[in-house]
Amino acid sequence: MYHHFYHLTQNPFVDAPTPEFLFVSPSYKSALQALSNGIEERRGLLALISEPGLGKTTLLHTFLETIDPQRLKTIHLFYPHLSIHEMLEIIYHEFGLTYAPGDPVERINQLRNVLIEEYKKGRNVALIIDEAQSIPPQTLEYLLLLANLQVAHTLIINDEDQPHHRFQQALERAGYVVARNLIQVVLVGQPALQQQLKHPVLQPLYTMLSPLKKRESMAYIRHRLSKAAINGAPLFTKGALQRIVTAAKGNPRILNSLCANALILGALSQQQAVSSKLARKAIADFGANATSLFGGGQACAQPDCCWQELCGVPGLGISGWPQETTWSFPTSPALLQAYFVGTKRIGYRK
Repeated sequence: MYHHFYHLTQNPFVDAPTPEFLFVSPSYKSALQALSNGIEERRGLLALISEPGLGKTTLLHTFLETIDPQRLKTIHLFYPHLSIHEMLEIIYHEFGLTYAPGDPVERINQLRNVLIEEYKKGRNVALIIDEAQSIPPQTLEYLLLLANLQVAHTLIINDEDQPHHRFQQALERAGYVVARNLIQVVLVGQPALQQQLKHPVLQPLYTMLSPLKKRESMAYIRHRLSKAAINGAPLFTKGALQRIVTAAKGNPRILNSLCANALILGALSQQQAVSSKLARKAIADFGANATSLFGGGQACAQPDCCWQELCGVPGLGISGWPQETTWSFPTSPALLQAYFVGTKRIGYRK
């Protein structure tokens, strides 16, 4: 509703990965480079860790848009609550194979032959799993085994000019056996994942996404507005921006919510630029502590719910609903898909 009032071409604070709104902070750029390098160097097990709302999914979308499918095959799983058989069945399907239930170790060993053929063709394989902190423990154990599938590096090397490949060739000539990981397992999740990945042998390559600094948060808001504004007139007073940035604590998802809420209030109040007072009201509507959306609410009683950080949280800043309103989210895969519109999470009222 505020688009017309503020002469915006589109919603600048949509909470979904949108390439034209991409804001590359130093932390984001560093994490993207580390993810790309880790997969290219066949590190086997990689983990991208951050608090909710810092841009993990956006980073993955950015990475997937830059890859060459001839050199890297990616299998991206959005739903982590899978048994090892369900997960292997998806991987088999991606390679055009029929999966027959049996001993998971045998099925993983059979998959190794397929991955060796991919390696001979000069193609890497990456299994990327979102919300990986919710992977069942038994499934995670087998994933660690999958990440450790290796082959002696005596096969074809297509990019011999790369320095690390020349180094590996020198080692082989000296009699050393260089092993290469056949599949790169990329686990993307919240900080709890780091504790789950403590392993006596396998240590993942960790990549961390950090919150935006204050000046980066200011730049983030201005960047998004610049992509949607027609006349370039300031839509927030300096005081309003300072309030919003302070409340969001560097979390882009919260920045989006607070800015959108503030603009709705501004349009209703016919304010050409959102005042500090209206920004304060938008923050209050969102919740006394903006970051409570990601952990300060009542714990979800459903252990299999992948939206636990959102369940039971009062006052999500939805205009028109009373502050005591709580929201719940579906737990079954079918319902999740039904409530998943693009990449925007939608819940239903209790």
